[in-house]
Amino acid sequence: MHQERPSPNSAAEVERLMGLVRTIGDFPRMIQEEQDGLVSELLDYECYAQATRLLEWRVNSPDQSSNQRLVDFCTMMEIQFHGLEAFDVFLQTAKRCVAELALPFSSIRLLIADGILGPSQFLMHAQLYRMVADVLSDRSQHVLLLSRLALITEKKLFQEYEVEPIYKQIITLDPLNIRALRFYRMWNIQAGDWIAAAGHLHVLLKAYRNPNEQQRAAHELAQIYLYSLNQPERARQILLAHCSDSHLDTRQTLVEALERIGSYDELLECLDEMHEKATSRHEIAAILLKKGQTLIKRDRFSEAEQCLSECLTFDPANLLIHEALISAQVAGNRPGAVVETLMVMSRQAVADDNGKRLHSLAKSIADLWPQGVPVHFELETKFSN
Repeated sequence: MHQERPSPNSAAEVERLMGLVRTIGDFPRMIQEEQDGLVSELLDYECYAQATRLLEWRVNSPDQSSNQRLVDFCTMMEIQFHGLEAFDVFLQTAKRCVAELALPFSSIRLLIADGILGPSQFLMHAQLYRMVADVLSDRSQHVLLLSRLALITEKKLFQEYEVEPIYKQIITLDPLNIRALRFYRMWNIQAGDWIAAAGHLHVLLKAYRNPNEQQRAAHELAQIYLYSLNQPERARQILLAHCSDSHLDTRQTLVEALERIGSYDELLECLDEMHEKATSRHEIAAILLKKGQTLIKRDRFSEAEQCLSECLTFDPANLLIHEALISAQVAGNRPGAVVETLMVMSRQAVADDNGKRLHSLAKSIADLWPQGVPVHFELETKFSN
């Protein structure tokens, strides 16, 4: 707004003001500079109604350029918001300005929202965007405005219950809108609607152009099919189609999918590939344990025993590996090897809980063979107390 001028306190000042009022009738015949000067002086004297009437005449004039009309509309909105404090009138003028000048969203935000209301007036920004949204003729500009409205509503005004209807409008205008699809993906996950969440992730796979984003979406989609919808074969298909060359660590999800569908030969191939790329001792031990357990399921007991023995070199104190090794030896009918493994485990079992677990395991194994097999040994004495 213009710099304030004190109220007239002299006859000359009053006469000047009266002269301005009389000059209003000559406004249509003035040149541009004279008109601007008259409006400016009226604003200095806070003659807002008169200044608005002159600007209204000018924005309605067919001789005015679009740029000048935009300037005049903005001046009118400044008067209505700051001078007259008539927010409802301001909103109506904003709507008319956007409709008649076909303003892009960038101009609405820069000139009206930030420029007149102020960059931090988020509640009023939301009211402005809701008012002008329906008069935007360009679909892409409409989507930009609604996206900004959704962001303000959720992150600045914390009105979460009002966000979903905005994204519903966005998805109607732009079915491949990534921000809206991400919103609905999370919306449905939080509601436990896994089928709907999977549907939106399928669309995201089409909408994404970046391969990394596509792979992340595919991995998340595969996890939903595997863990939430219990469709491991579908998860496998998605991972093989979209994540075969991914930099993401999607292998564990693929391993679990293959294990659930019983595709053990394919699982062994996957584990071998993981073994080649593994670097840490912990990771190698986990892969070899899984490989050994899978070989047992394929009745390849000798290979399983060899694999699990190698596994113990990376994690010798892990009872799970010892127990898997014993399973391979029992399945392969090698009681002597079982006794040897149990003796090794007895030396590893320092904690009392592990000792009790070992004692129970030894007794269970003894029942698997006919009497006379030397499985009951000094463990009975060592851990019976």
